Amino acid sequence: MREHGLVLRIVGVYDECVRRLELVNATGATSAPGATSATSATSATRAKIPAKAIVDTATIVRSFVEDDHEKLEEEFVFPRCAKLSPALAELVKVLKAQHDAGRRLTDALTKVTDASLAQSEARAKAVDAMKAF
Repeated sequence: MREHGLVLRIVGVYDECVRRLELVNATGATSAPGATSATSATSATRAKIPAKAIVDTATIVRSFVEDDHEKLEEEFVFPRCAKLSPALAELVKVLKAQHDAGRRLTDALTKVTDASLAQSEARAKAVDAMKAF
């Protein structure tokens, strides 16, 4: 399905954001194993991720994945599957819980700011949310 292809691309964007944000240490400088002053400038450039990139990606998740694709699954597919067998009913509960968890992650990622990414604790929370997605 095209929708799942979009989700895979979103995961790729989040993975790249995580990779770059993990280059930034607690002081806001970049740290890479074996980095020299010549490579530090390059790492610093790569490590900069504008919060807008994360928020825009989370907004796509909210509008297309959650408000469209997941909503259709929850309204039409899940009820029919749940009626077919107890095993499918349990699976539907798990899938619904996954949707709910994803919505909480999206909530957190839509609140990311450039200022919060400069703070190590907030940056770590954003990284954790993207990894969990």
